[in-house]
Amino acid sequence: MCKLINRALQWPGDRWIALSAVVISSCALIASIDQAYRIRLHQRLSVRPYIGLSFNHNEEGAGWIMTNQGLGPAFVRWFSVTVDGIRHPHWEGVRAALGLPSPTDFTFVAPSPATVVPPNIPWKIFWAEPGPSAPILVRNYNRLLIEICYCSFYGECELKTSEIDRPVRNSCKAGPAPPFTAGPIP
Repeated sequence: MCKLINRALQWPGDRWIALSAVVISSCALIASIDQAYRIRLHQRLSVRPYIGLSFNHNEEGAGWIMTNQGLGPAFVRWFSVTVDGIRHPHWEGVRAALGLPSPTDFTFVAPSPATVVPPNIPWKIFWAEPGPSAPILVRNYNRLLIEICYCSFYGECELKTSEIDRPVRNSCKAGPAPPFTAGPIP
């Protein structure tokens, strides 16, 4: 071992310079890879969508509002609504199941697959204007279960339901068939 150390100490200066260059460039490569990983992670986190579902009622009516509270767009994979555990294919079925009168002044949106939900713009996905339907909807809002599967720009998908506060990551399975539609509103 001593012979090896003595031999290395007798190297000419150009070998030491070459060895130092290899060590320094290896450290620079490792630092660059780590920095690139951290930048990619920061970019991914900075454009993550966060869908919020809330029931609101005020002097303008009552209903469900969906808002992307994240910084990046949300790409809808599927959307589903159930009333008392029974899935309905469109808002007219939901209206009838809740016993809301027909015709009713409604504002509604049926997010279809590939719909882009931009950040910080509230969508009235099922809203009854003031009148006989609004108080009925206020009394029965907890009978609805709204589910939405959405993905980020980077393909990370989350499931948000009206029953849980936080979306569940990597929990989107295949959506229900047939897909939810706006349906025949009279």
